[in-house]
Amino acid sequence: MVSRIRGLRLLLDGCPRPTIDLPEEIAITTLAERPELAHGVWETACEAMPDIPHDGDVPMSAGSFEEFRARHLAGPRYIPEATFAAVRDGEVLGYAQLGWMNRAAGLADHAMLAVRRSWRGRGIAQALKASQIAWALDNRLSELRTANDERNASARAVNANFAYTPLPAQLVFRGPLAAGM
Repeated sequence: MVSRIRGLRLLLDGCPRPTIDLPEEIAITTLAERPELAHGVWETACEAMPDIPHDGDVPMSAGSFEEFRARHLAGPRYIPEATFAAVRDGEVLGYAQLGWMNRAAGLADHAMLAVRRSWRGRGIAQALKASQIAWALDNRLSELRTANDERNASARAVNANFAYTPLPAQLVFRGPLAAGM
């Protein structure tokens, strides 16, 4: 086994509306409201992705801006109104993105939550996650899902502040398959 992915779900029926507490001078907006922040979101991803525990030998990478935009800021899963950016003086300090899993069923997943290293530990990630949940409630979604490698203690600590319930764990294996399987 290479890693264990811990999945969580948040049923939104009856879910309390989260409080969004931010440090002074930081605002949360969306890429729908401020599409010009897309480059800052990518810069944040470039800094944060290599820090995310995962099952590969090569650190995660956002790729070029064009690759990132094509993978994360376009397509049927992309929700610009639910791609949040924490901003101070025009600089993106962190971002959180919901992506559709099943739009008709009102099911979305937390595709990413990232904060620049120098801004971590100040409540920005929790405020971004709370913004996602509030958006989902306002838009009458039924459920949010998220999954993190069990080694990602910081993401798991943020999720612990909300009423998520566990899903069955996903085990990640690497290697050749045995004959006859």
